[in-house]
Amino acid sequence: MIHHIEVQVLLLLMVAAFVGMGARHLRLPYTLALVLAGLVLGVVDLQVLHDVELNADLLLLLLLPALLFEAAFHIDLAEFRRNFAQIFLLAVPGVLLASATCAGLLYAGLGASGLVAGFGWREAWLFSVVMAATDPVSVLALFKQFGVPKRLYLVVEGESLLNDGVAVVLFIVVSGVYGLGTGGNVMPEDASLAAYAL
Repeated sequence: MIHHIEVQVLLLLMVAAFVGMGARHLRLPYTLALVLAGLVLGVVDLQVLHDVELNADLLLLLLLPALLFEAAFHIDLAEFRRNFAQIFLLAVPGVLLASATCAGLLYAGLGASGLVAGFGWREAWLFSVVMAATDPVSVLALFKQFGVPKRLYLVVEGESLLNDGVAVVLFIVVSGVYGLGTGGNVMPEDASLAAYAL
């Protein structure tokens, strides 16, 4: 028996495939075509997509491994090793610095200023580690379109391979420090954090 979540994922993958073929035929940037398709799906009332929920299990067990495998499969390993110092610098200290900066700005702008009641360091750190690992899909698509140097493309792509793992570790550490549990299980009394993270 086919589960409902499998039908939803299959439908979304089919939409992405058709959007990719249509974007190539119409000579549109793929990322722009995906945004337009998302807007159309938001307006069209498809019953099967009513309860689509992006949870930790779906993200970590289905989507993220496929994305990382595809990127790792196509990367030039010799060039990756040659540029590893720059990639590591961006992926590890860069993500740490981005998280700390984001948390500080969020706390100053929302917590310390009193703009959002109950927004403290805990919420600022949680949100910042979620946002720290950027996905450069649209940037890489533009790189291909404008023909930037291959080395820059490889450094950005290599950094995106490593920063997801760094961000997951940071999220687990922050969750553990503040007693939120791991694996996406937020305790009921801390349910307000989920709203800030979204």
